[in-house]
Amino acid sequence: MTTIAARTKWVGLAGLSLAIMACTGQEAADPDTMQKQLGDKVPRIVNGVEHAFLRFNEEDSQAARDLNHALRSLNLPVDRLGMGPSDSAGKPGRTLRSHGTTAADEATDFLTEHVFSKENYEGDGVYRLRGEDFCENTSDDGHGMEDPDTACIEKFNEAEFRIRAVVSDASIELTLLVGPGRAEPLTLEADADSVSIALDLAEAKKALEHLSKVFEEDMVLPTVMEGVIAFSLTLNGEEDATASITIRKAVRIEGNIGEKPVAFSTAAGEILKIRGQGKERRLSVDVNVGPTTLRMPWPNDEEDSSPITGTLAVDLKGLSASTVLEDGMDTLRFSNIGLGDGTSSIKLDDENLLTVDVNENANRRFALNIVPGPMGGAPSFVVEPSFDLKIGLSLKALVDQGQDINPYLVDETFRIGLDGTTPRIKVINPEDAPARIRVMSGQLSLESRSALNESLSAQAGQCLVERNEDAVQGKHPILSHLNVISCE
Repeated sequence: MTTIAARTKWVGLAGLSLAIMACTGQEAADPDTMQKQLGDKVPRIVNGVEHAFLRFNEEDSQAARDLNHALRSLNLPVDRLGMGPSDSAGKPGRTLRSHGTTAADEATDFLTEHVFSKENYEGDGVYRLRGEDFCENTSDDGHGMEDPDTACIEKFNEAEFRIRAVVSDASIELTLLVGPGRAEPLTLEADADSVSIALDLAEAKKALEHLSKVFEEDMVLPTVMEGVIAFSLTLNGEEDATASITIRKAVRIEGNIGEKPVAFSTAAGEILKIRGQGKERRLSVDVNVGPTTLRMPWPNDEEDSSPITGTLAVDLKGLSASTVLEDGMDTLRFSNIGLGDGTSSIKLDDENLLTVDVNENANRRFALNIVPGPMGGAPSFVVEPSFDLKIGLSLKALVDQGQDINPYLVDETFRIGLDGTTPRIKVINPEDAPARIRVMSGQLSLESRSALNESLSAQAGQCLVERNEDAVQGKHPILSHLNVISCE
């Protein structure tokens, strides 16, 4: 059996980043300072986050019901996704564990007794973490007793984990120190209303190199690990919190797969922000990934017998999207959808295989509204101001390696456009007819700029349907399968 203390130690670690908000003023971060503040600060943060993010999913939330209805109209497995209204009758707030304590209680108790204790204090704001506090006990010996995991405790203590606390007027900084060299992979920074955990990849590499020796693991690490990634939580007000992920310093990782080099990089910036407003029952999500690249050998498995070889390079110019879910909504709305500020590509040995552009001539962004149909009918899709997807294929590099490629794919630019006045389409699946796309307003166009140079255009009141006959020789293999008809 696992004791309650053993179960709560990891809850306590999670609560550590919240508890450090306790300290203000010029007090030194000694055990008395830390323990004095834990009792009232941890419950405030934990319960505030629960109210901000969990009230949206209450069973009486109109927003949850509307979201559930909208997702069901798209035939998505909302029950398995856990995105419908909650079946629980409980209200957010003090979440009770089976033994009658709250998450905040467990975090406070663990931090007081096992982290910021006088026994662990080494002076100058440094606390030594002990394996006796973090290693699970071994299984029951048959007599209701548990034995300490001595092997785990020995290795944990050999690893030398410490926490250094530095306090200023209105904030505190805690740094995880690893090994005798005291690598600093993690830093927790907090003030009265916010807390962040920053991962320094260069320091993490040093820590992992030390831990691989302690735990006698043959760990293969990249030759270069650079960048700083931060996970933040901010309390904006009562039942109002924001969680975010920010790349503070551009990430660069380089290494080898076998003897072949591989490299990854992504730009600095806030890549994810989620705000929960409990009173308003509103959830806002913003994604904004900066330019990101990946270079790797192809195939990446030495045992892969693929006839295609070379260096594969992915260049993603960005990825962005935003949405707000709230009470009373009847439409799923997404804004700022885009793939950065340039042309994204996939190359083989520096020759383009694929290029992708979205709204190249319209700020490279668009909005999408998904409107559920009446009585659970098919949804309609509305874009603002327009949608223009251009996909370029240039597969000569594969032909040069002996691949049998359809000639039109060797140099093809395929375009899908939806524009005009309030562009809107609906996908219809009749029981006795092929699926079709109905243009409700605006214009839907498909265009190939390969040697075949074909196009289709459907206006408001027309439908795009699949032909029943086989593709015509000499015609585009995709567009020749489609036809534009008047909708019934």
